[in-house]
Amino acid sequence: MMSQLSGGQKALVAMALIFAIQRCDPAPFYLFDELDQALDSTYRSAVAALIQRQAQSEETPTQFITSTFRPELVAVASRCY
Repeated sequence: MMSQLSGGQKALVAMALIFAIQRCDPAPFYLFDELDQALDSTYRSAVAALIQRQAQSEETPTQFITSTFRPELVAVASRCY
């Protein structure tokens, strides 16, 4: 039941759905607003690695635009503003 999940777990389920759709029907870019807010450091690092892998994909490179205050996503970003 979704009601039994924590905020971070709900965020992971939502991101898993978005990334699954992205692999089936890729868009040129994605815009996320603080997608890592409810995640702990381990999950933030995993999401950052997934975003980096998708952004550098040979087959379907995708641009990810995110707002964040966490260092895990900033560490893998090609540009920060």
